[in-house]
Amino acid sequence: MMREPLCREAIHLAELMNRLFPDHAEIEGVLALMLLQDSHREARLSSSGELVLLRDQDRSCWDRDQISAGKQLLEHALHLHQPLVHSRYKLPLRHYIPMRSQQMKQTGTKLYCCMKHC
Repeated sequence: MMREPLCREAIHLAELMNRLFPDHAEIEGVLALMLLQDSHREARLSSSGELVLLRDQDRSCWDRDQISAGKQLLEHALHLHQPLVHSRYKLPLRHYIPMRSQQMKQTGTKLYCCMKHC
């Protein structure tokens, strides 16, 4: 399903971009998405190789350090007062940050999120 070495390399490259271009909300948002998606890797497949939907995943298998890092990146990106991410990332990210629409409207942030699974 997901190639672990390829995912690690993509995250590494996004981390490099984030260091080269600090305080760039879109880079931080994409890196956060990559970390959050990868954090579920161990729970995504059953022992027989079947896909396990998010609602059915064993959350104890999630990588809490990656989730925490992803959330911190999102929080920082929100405070930069820049459009956070391209619209295609809105749906996946809504699972990780709480509803903050009032603050987002005040700062002009384009990402509207409504629920948290972690």
